Amino acid sequence: MKKKLVIAAAAVLLIAVLFCLYMETHFTMSTMVETGLSEKKILREMPEIAITEQDLAMAEELFAAPEVQEAFIAVEESGALGCPVSDAASLLVNWTPEGFDVMEVAVSDHKSLYVSFLKEDEAQSIYYVFFEDGAYSPQKSIGVYGRTLFHKDDCKAVYQNVNGEITKMKHKHIWFAWLTEEL
Repeated sequence: MKKKLVIAAAAVLLIAVLFCLYMETHFTMSTMVETGLSEKKILREMPEIAITEQDLAMAEELFAAPEVQEAFIAVEESGALGCPVSDAASLLVNWTPEGFDVMEVAVSDHKSLYVSFLKEDEAQSIYYVFFEDGAYSPQKSIGVYGRTLFHKDDCKAVYQNVNGEITKMKHKHIWFAWLTEEL
């Protein structure tokens, strides 16, 4: 009798563990949390996050491009406008970082310009926001992608340079989130 009870308890425990494993692999939840690293450490880790003179020259040339000026006029009617990738690639031929592809060039009715690049083989993206009137500082974000604990492609870290403040956000798995969330 005692042996049957132990076997039954072990079976229930095994089923519970398998259920938790299934739920963690299929209904995972994660978030991005700030690492608290100093700007010096972040710049040593990812020196590309600094906004350079080359980045500012790219913005100046893009704002002067007739295609971008036409887009600013057209955007007043629709609110936001993206350029086709082929047109964006031709606009950025001198500015595309080595190994990267152009993902997007878009403008908004707030006289802001959005530029993004993707490097698929190293799973990295660069995203810029420039403001024509100079009311705000340029912004730059670099995303680093990879496989998570359960082999899903996801963002592993985001480096940000916003208003001169450099931060790093890191991927964090939230264990057993499926217990509190409605699926």
